[in-house]
Amino acid sequence: MSYNSIRSKVALLFVPLIIIPLLVAGVIGALYFQDVLKHSIWDNNMGQAETISELTASYVNLSENYLTSIADRPLVIRAVEERNWSFLNETTRYIAEQSVAFDSAFTTDSSGRVMSYDTIYTNYTNFTYPDIIGRSFLDRPYVGPVLNTSRPIAIATGNDIDGSSTIYVGAPIRGPNDTTIGTVVGIYDMKNFTNSVIGTAARNGPYVYLVNGSGNIIVHSNPGFMSSMSDFSRVPAVRDVMEGKKGVAEQYNPIEKDDRLVAYYPVNSTGWGVVVAVPSAAAYQPVTNTLWAISAVTLALAAISLALAYAFSKSITDPILGLYNAARAITNSRDYRQYLPMKRKDEIGQVAVCMDNMATRIAEDREKLVGEKNRAELYLDIMGHDINNLNQVTIGNLELISEDPNLTAEQKESIADALGSASSSAGIIDNVRRIQAINERQEAFQPEDINDMIIECIRDAPNPADKKVTITYAPKKGLIIEGPALMKEVFCNLVGNAIKHSGGDVTVDIVVQGVERAGKKFYDVSVADNGPGIPDGIKARLFNRFQRGETKAHGRGLGLFIARSLAESIGGDIRVEDRVPGDSSKGARFVVSLPVREEEK
Repeated sequence: MSYNSIRSKVALLFVPLIIIPLLVAGVIGALYFQDVLKHSIWDNNMGQAETISELTASYVNLSENYLTSIADRPLVIRAVEERNWSFLNETTRYIAEQSVAFDSAFTTDSSGRVMSYDTIYTNYTNFTYPDIIGRSFLDRPYVGPVLNTSRPIAIATGNDIDGSSTIYVGAPIRGPNDTTIGTVVGIYDMKNFTNSVIGTAARNGPYVYLVNGSGNIIVHSNPGFMSSMSDFSRVPAVRDVMEGKKGVAEQYNPIEKDDRLVAYYPVNSTGWGVVVAVPSAAAYQPVTNTLWAISAVTLALAAISLALAYAFSKSITDPILGLYNAARAITNSRDYRQYLPMKRKDEIGQVAVCMDNMATRIAEDREKLVGEKNRAELYLDIMGHDINNLNQVTIGNLELISEDPNLTAEQKESIADALGSASSSAGIIDNVRRIQAINERQEAFQPEDINDMIIECIRDAPNPADKKVTITYAPKKGLIIEGPALMKEVFCNLVGNAIKHSGGDVTVDIVVQGVERAGKKFYDVSVADNGPGIPDGIKARLFNRFQRGETKAHGRGLGLFIARSLAESIGGDIRVEDRVPGDSSKGARFVVSLPVREEEK
């Protein structure tokens, strides 16, 4: 089935009518669904981020209060003052065993030296301090600042053993006169903290994490990031939350190398931040599934529409194709009736009957035209050969008689008139032959140089004894067109008319320039004269057959008609305008526009 056939076009019409509305509705619906889904996920993520932030802040605050309550006990204060190692060991053991938040604890004196240490849980944190009794921890951010400020501090940093994520909480032990005499430090049970803060609040656990003020991972759904306390400060959401900002965004995560819908929220009083993220691919999976469903439905509807188009074509397009085949058969003079659906009772059947009648009439008219053409050619042959031969004999005899010295002036004038009439008759016959050659394309087209034709016309131009003729032209080779050899007659006719119709001395200016119209290149040949000009009322019909101007010059009015016919035969045209715009009395300008030969463009 040809792409350009009616059946193909009907099929192509059915497919867009069914599929395009579906696709437009599907795409709009999918985009709307995606936008709604994105904002829903953002709302959900932001809610989770805010909840986790509040839980984390509460968890830290409670653990700080818990350690502060231990540090403020008089027995603990007295044990530090008296260096009661036994009681301090019981205190750290109590913190490690009884506290929900901590799995390890130690105490220091005012110089930061460890006085007691205990731990009960090592499977998750995967570390336990060696014997640290007596070591100075004054340089630790959870000891030195507590001793200096007498305020509790929660610090998220890597531990001293393997650098994994660890949270330390230090509380001051205040002695008499409210002086700080030591610290109690608790080390978070990270498994319990993760479950309490992240696991209970987030539904998208694999993509929720807590970072400290430097952008390092404190807690992450992927324990691998916690084991090395990975630096996430390059993540845009982490950078924002480190600055205390909160918000939602769709952005690229350079650490986990994918696009994500994220919400972030700072944790008050800690400098930490919470990020809840969902990979865009996973978030938009429902949209992707919808688009796949739309594609499947579209393909199914395309198949259905093609089937409907084929069925429709059997009843509608097949008869139309029959008319088409019949028209081709008529053009090629073959039997066409076998294709015409003349038995149909609808409009197509009526068209078939009309086509049959039209074909019959065309055949009859064709026979008449052939006969008329043959008669015209006979007349032309008689005119071109027999009559023209007689004209030549007449002209020859008249020329011999005109040389008789005994002729009177009146006789010579009569003979001159007869010679003029015979020459005009020959000219008419020559013009008729030229018109036939143009109409029937009897002359082969070939490359012709406008420059050469103009120069020949200038050389052969009339040069009357009673007037001065000046022709200006700047020769330029290579102005190639594709046309018959007769094309020279166009320029010769225009130059001859300018000279013939001028009242006195005449100047003819010929100019050629290249122009472009509608993407095609042409040569515009301008032939302008300073003669009496052509009135506006005549310009419109000047190129009609047998139309002449208003001068007294002789002619049969076929020159410009032939010139226009020659120009139009190769896709050009000819027009007339005033040499001086707006003043038809200052001479005329004829412009011949001829297409540039293809190889020259």
